[in-house]
Amino acid sequence: MSSYKEESYDTYDDFLRPTPATLQSHRLPLHQSNHLQTVSLIHNEQLLEQHHIQRKLEHEHDQLREQQRQQQRRTADEKKDKWRSYIGDRKQRWVFGIFAVLVCLGLLLFFFIPRIPGVDWANENDLESFTANAGFQADYSTSPASFAFSANISIQVDSSSSWIPNKMTSLQATVLDLSSSEIIGTGGFPYNAISLPARGKRNVMIPISFLGTYTSTNSTTYGDVIRACTANSTSTLLPISLSLTFKIQGVIGTKIAKLQSTRTTCPVELELKT
Repeated sequence: MSSYKEESYDTYDDFLRPTPATLQSHRLPLHQSNHLQTVSLIHNEQLLEQHHIQRKLEHEHDQLREQQRQQQRRTADEKKDKWRSYIGDRKQRWVFGIFAVLVCLGLLLFFFIPRIPGVDWANENDLESFTANAGFQADYSTSPASFAFSANISIQVDSSSSWIPNKMTSLQATVLDLSSSEIIGTGGFPYNAISLPARGKRNVMIPISFLGTYTSTNSTTYGDVIRACTANSTSTLLPISLSLTFKIQGVIGTKIAKLQSTRTTCPVELELKT
């Protein structure tokens, strides 16, 4: 029995090249053997050419992909550099973000936080801010010393500093004789809300009930009212002080405003009660 002998080849051409053993086994004519070698060489060249073309295409494709990746990296780096040029590094970004939030909160508070309005007489000539309330009896007596009448006091509420509309509530007014500082009248709107415009002003007329009872006609307060509010008086001047208490929606606590005038005149003429 003949034994199998494995032969080794250095190249593919060596594999195709006929060996003495193969030539002896096939015993092909010489011209046929040359023809087979030529066909084999042509086929090998075609395979090698296709392989080179495929490798070239793969190389070009890899180069194109690498160029695309580099372009994407350059674009991303340019965006990062541009963004960093605006806000800096990470710490600066945190500082910038916190600062932006604080600015927004400050603007919100500035525009939306309620503000306390200003209060003044409704007219530049405060003589017109103290008017009679028609339809109510106005009289006085000497025994006991007393007076009673009703009048209106007009004030102007200035909400120009407020950027949003608001409401004034629990408005109460106290009128005092300016010379004696004694109370001569009270009034207001304790249960009603007064709407205030944004960036504007509003006149408010407050009904006041004037009442006073004294032990003697020699009372300073009684004398001031009677001299100003009776038919035989030589002067109708009744200097008064006005104290206001009120609340503003959105603002904690009760607010106080005070006005006074030495030019106000008594708006009524008191009749002696018989």
